[in-house]
Amino acid sequence: MTRNASGLVVALLVFTSTARADEKLTIDDVKKAWKARQDKQKSFRIEWVATVTMKAGALDDVPDLNNPGPHPPKDTEYKAVCSFASDDDKAASSIEDSIYSMITKTWRPAAEAIYFDGNCRVRVDPLIFPGWAQVSIGTGGRSRSVQASIRT
Repeated sequence: MTRNASGLVVALLVFTSTARADEKLTIDDVKKAWKARQDKQKSFRIEWVATVTMKAGALDDVPDLNNPGPHPPKDTEYKAVCSFASDDDKAASSIEDSIYSMITKTWRPAAEAIYFDGNCRVRVDPLIFPGWAQVSIGTGGRSRSVQASIRT
């Protein structure tokens, strides 16, 4: 019985692969399948952790306010926790990592968040000094934006 069932499975596989090979796939078929996939999946969220390595002196080309380098002074490795989410025409991303201060020659925790509601973008960036952040708001197609530094 097992031998007959195995033969039937092999025959079905050969028949289906032959039938598929004879079909002509058109660009309209691809577009239709892509549209169906988009309609089915309206939202998703991914998260990942990245290991970031910055070599000593990697920031030496940045103006350093007459603060002699190297910047950073030694090879540094840190973790960056990242996420991206999308829901129809809305999107958001965030990252928690570290930022190097050339003034104090130290690494500090930093976070950044970006939100887009389909029309408007809001971005929150950290400044080097604790308790301060920079917020920018902009519209989609035009490069107009409002920026403000705030103290929290």
